[in-house]
Amino acid sequence: MRFFMTELTVKSLDTSMAWYQALGFEVNTYDAPNCFALLTDGNGGRLALKQGAPKPGGCLLHFQVAKLPPGDVKTSPEGYQRVIIEDPDGHTVCLFEWTKTSSKTAALK
Repeated sequence: MRFFMTELTVKSLDTSMAWYQALGFEVNTYDAPNCFALLTDGNGGRLALKQGAPKPGGCLLHFQVAKLPPGDVKTSPEGYQRVIIEDPDGHTVCLFEWTKTSSKTAALK
């Protein structure tokens, strides 16, 4: 078994594609007639966007970044800092950066 992607239902496909592209995703597949887009992050991560009635709150997306944007930065005892933001449909997105390396976190980088 291999994890393939995460899919989010979004109100506006164009708005959400632009928002996730600003985070660094690239559009891999754009199927306008079926209101679907598949975005990739260049590291094997995939995010599918399907236009419909969003229901935020079902998942928390985590993206590792080189530098956190300004915001309400929280520090975790696990060795990272994070900022929580929301996409245009209210889906919760966590941007994080490692602050220290342990034997466990080194394997995740």
